[in-house]
Amino acid sequence: MLFCFCAEILPSGLIIKKENGFSFWTLKSISGLLSLEGNYRNGTSYLPGYFDDESESIFMTGKLDLNTRSVFWHPNFFQLNANFSFSPVRNLDQYIVSPDNSEINTTERIDLNGIFFTERIISLNPYFNFNHTFSRREYTTNVESFYQNYGARLFSPNNILPFNINVFQNSWNQDEIQTSRKFSTEQFAVNTELNKSFGDFNNNRINFDYFNFSRTYADATEIKNKSINWNIANNFMFDAKKNFNLNSFFSFTNQTGSQPVNRVLLNENVRSGIAAGFSTSVRYQYYKIKQELTKSELHDVEAGIQHQLFESLHSYISYNHINLSQTFYNEQVNRGEAGISYKKKIPKGMFRLNYNISLSKLNRENISGTLNIIDEPKLLSEGTVTLLTNPYVELSSVEVKNADGTIIYQEYFDYLLIQRGSFTEIQRIPGGQISSGETVFVSYQAEQQPSQSYNTTSQSYGAGATLYGNLIDLYINGALQNYSNVFEGDAAFLKTTDRMLYGMKISLDYFDLGAEYENYESNITPYSSTRIFLRAYSRAGVNLYGSFSSSYRIYNLKDDFTTQKFADVSLTLSYLTGLNSRLFFQGNYIFQEGQQIDLKLRRFSIEYIINIRQIEISAGYENYNRKLLSDETTYSGIYLKAARRF
Repeated sequence: MLFCFCAEILPSGLIIKKENGFSFWTLKSISGLLSLEGNYRNGTSYLPGYFDDESESIFMTGKLDLNTRSVFWHPNFFQLNANFSFSPVRNLDQYIVSPDNSEINTTERIDLNGIFFTERIISLNPYFNFNHTFSRREYTTNVESFYQNYGARLFSPNNILPFNINVFQNSWNQDEIQTSRKFSTEQFAVNTELNKSFGDFNNNRINFDYFNFSRTYADATEIKNKSINWNIANNFMFDAKKNFNLNSFFSFTNQTGSQPVNRVLLNENVRSGIAAGFSTSVRYQYYKIKQELTKSELHDVEAGIQHQLFESLHSYISYNHINLSQTFYNEQVNRGEAGISYKKKIPKGMFRLNYNISLSKLNRENISGTLNIIDEPKLLSEGTVTLLTNPYVELSSVEVKNADGTIIYQEYFDYLLIQRGSFTEIQRIPGGQISSGETVFVSYQAEQQPSQSYNTTSQSYGAGATLYGNLIDLYINGALQNYSNVFEGDAAFLKTTDRMLYGMKISLDYFDLGAEYENYESNITPYSSTRIFLRAYSRAGVNLYGSFSSSYRIYNLKDDFTTQKFADVSLTLSYLTGLNSRLFFQGNYIFQEGQQIDLKLRRFSIEYIINIRQIEISAGYENYNRKLLSDETTYSGIYLKAARRF
């Protein structure tokens, strides 16, 4: 009945014309979507020694989206955007082993966003959001999520003291169906921001934030924290051309609860332009942090001078002094650095060259026999080898968190730890909560090494040429790191490197082909790597469009004579079969092979879409096969869908 109503009665994108004067309620616009879909799926799940499951599902789904914009009393009094979505499902599941491994029954969404006094000096923005969603993370893990957020924002863009106050409460519950992991989060927060400028050469901002946060993990571990944060930022410009600037930032955080933290941070930056292409910069950073197991205090001073000659030659020189006192060690670092980069037009292209050298002196006095590392940042991405910085890590002490510390990841579900001699490699697991290219923060305990004093020489250099209007790009990059004057330390734990990377890329209008070879010599995890990649996208006439991408990388780890392989292929095709119809294909394949990372993931789908009298009808088939170590899951399905936008 709803489908017929929307298809025959409501015109597409119904707009109610603006009325003058006052009225209790005026509906300004209404639009939406109504769809019906039928699905059939069958699949298997196999884990040797545990279960062998076969499943068959038949289910009908519907979806109603409704988007409205309304005015109450007067446009300057209250406006409301209200968006609703409801997706009921009726299904029949037949399982041999796991009757609880079923699809989600409903998906709902409510978004209410209003504003009082739109064109007044003070405005109030109340809001409410509720989402019940179903998603498949990296085509691997099925996730059901409930999210609720409500609050109000009071703001004023006045010229005297602009401010923004946001008070909100949110909750988030997530269920990973295959792994049976459940997470829940509750948060209440107050965010306040004040802005004030004195003339045209000054900007000031003050933030006050209060958070009351709790999170329960799959193993029933519960974390509760309360925190107060103060941030003050200032920017001063001392000349009309704004070449002489002072940027100041002060932050104070006091967190109590499961993860107590007390932190003070100060950062001062001065930049000044000088005649003849010269400029200078001076930076000072101070922080003092107290956590449950450690105290740290840092003084960091850096000064440098840069020079730009026309557009081709850039050079710089800098000096940096660091004084760090921590519970487990005291450290002083003095570092000098210089570099140059050069670009020059050549016949048929552009030539580039760069070189950097850094000389540093480190003195570390170790105090305790155990080293506690707090929040060591590590970038995790596909096809890379990432090692924790310190050797002899106690694996049971490792804790991996996201950037803001609100999510603690789980070993064997989200990441793996692999021993590489005396060091530890960390790898993300596809389908876990860590996305590719995400920076995580790792805390752990390691065996403390003897007090050390040594000099470090680091060099990096590169050269390249782009020819024939970016058709060909040739490049070579290198890096060296060595140590000298090592005192009371074991040089075997100091990471020496000699890295060379050779690459070539060919680029046409719709085509990229490249290859890289890397040789990484080191006393810690040396390897060689070969990578080939291809990207292509093109339109054949007006009817056919396609894109293709693939890459293959192989690592040869020289110490333990092991190999890691990473490959991925993705293809998308779209073909217009008629004025109102099209055929769409999408497929991808991911392959990993190596110690504890064996993965084969294949997925493809094909869909035919036709529009008949403003009703979109689509039919499709999808197939999925995933094998991670000895765990294998497959399914295939067909579906038929009709949708009407109004």
